[in-house]
Amino acid sequence: MLKSIFVGYLSRLLSVGGSILVLPLVLGSLTNFEFNMWIVFSTAFMFQSVLDFGFSPTISRFYGYARANKDDSGNTDSWLDKLTPELIYKGSRAVYLLLGIIAFILSIAFYYFYIKNLQDGETVILEWTFMALALIIHILFLNVNTLLHGYERVIDVHFSSVYSSLAFLIMAYVFSLFSFGLLGLTMARFLSVFVNRLYCFYRLYREPIEIKFDWKLYKGEWDILKKIGKQSIQVGFGALGGYLSNRSLVFFVTSFFTVGLASEYNIASMLFATILSVSLVASNTLIPTLSKTVLEKNKSKEYKTVAQMYGLGLLTVVLGGITIYLFGEYLLDLIGSEIKLPSETIIIAFIALFICEMIFQVSTYICATYNNVNYVKTILISGVMNISIAYVGLRYFEVRNIEFVLICQFFTQLIFNYWYWPRKALCYVSSKKCMD
Repeated sequence: MLKSIFVGYLSRLLSVGGSILVLPLVLGSLTNFEFNMWIVFSTAFMFQSVLDFGFSPTISRFYGYARANKDDSGNTDSWLDKLTPELIYKGSRAVYLLLGIIAFILSIAFYYFYIKNLQDGETVILEWTFMALALIIHILFLNVNTLLHGYERVIDVHFSSVYSSLAFLIMAYVFSLFSFGLLGLTMARFLSVFVNRLYCFYRLYREPIEIKFDWKLYKGEWDILKKIGKQSIQVGFGALGGYLSNRSLVFFVTSFFTVGLASEYNIASMLFATILSVSLVASNTLIPTLSKTVLEKNKSKEYKTVAQMYGLGLLTVVLGGITIYLFGEYLLDLIGSEIKLPSETIIIAFIALFICEMIFQVSTYICATYNNVNYVKTILISGVMNISIAYVGLRYFEVRNIEFVLICQFFTQLIFNYWYWPRKALCYVSSKKCMD
């Protein structure tokens, strides 16, 4: 158990730390155009969390139900008692095959309707091919991850992530030595996904999970799979909302801004997104402690845990932001980067925005601990508002400044998410009733 937790933390650390370690390679070897393309490709690759649409955690959970062959209530008439591992595996294979086909179609459409218009004389079809293959392979074989999770072999999944992150860092460095540029980074991403999947299959080969499989759905099985699908939808909408709020503006900025201005926004956005990820590591680590203190009704320890979650997150964002503000340009010059940071005023705006985002994210963790996940609906609404307002301003009013993009993101979240969910979280912790 402790080994699994340690490897999980190591996996998370390498995932977040890898983004930091690869920065000198990205910023020191790419032109403004190549850098923008790398950010676009990376953001498109992150669409995997949306394509998954909540199926991974849901299917993993239902493997547990199927193996136990009963629900928590002990109700023998429950449809959960009709679940079998074979049925779950059959459903997951079908789901991820379909999602893999969708990823293939979207990858082709994304190139011809978006990337092709950005090339401006420079062809990146080979680079995008490697990135698209990485996305498709990742989605296509997610059923392996859910199978390992469902059979309590989480450590195998963590190790696959560790080896994948290491493979990306090593390959990115090797390819940079041969001046492969953007192509080297996309090849490294493709190889890292290949290593991830190869290790999972290797573990299944060494320690097989015996499941009989056929593609045919028998009477009543389709209805059971539909119920599982419905339970995935809420999580999926939350992932879509988060993507629209925090990631999708990269596509608009790269499309409508000049190459130089787009690279200024993209580098600041990438740096602060990395800082945000680091700031949330402590909160993710403390969630089990918070859950335990809530069940034990240990209020003093609960207050302390929540204070640590907010405090460590705030400290990370503020210190990271100050570092970028004071030393960012110097460090970019040191590695010989063509990419420049935006103005000091914009950096301060990024710091303020990501402080609010961190507080909001931590608040959702706390609310989820109290079994309130209604925030997925408001995240989706805010995300749709965000991209709609940004697109109208950029496309029809020809607004061409970073301030407008940040204002869109800030105020669409401020309408509800940035004040309601922190307030709700504090109400739970203080045991006060809040008016909804």
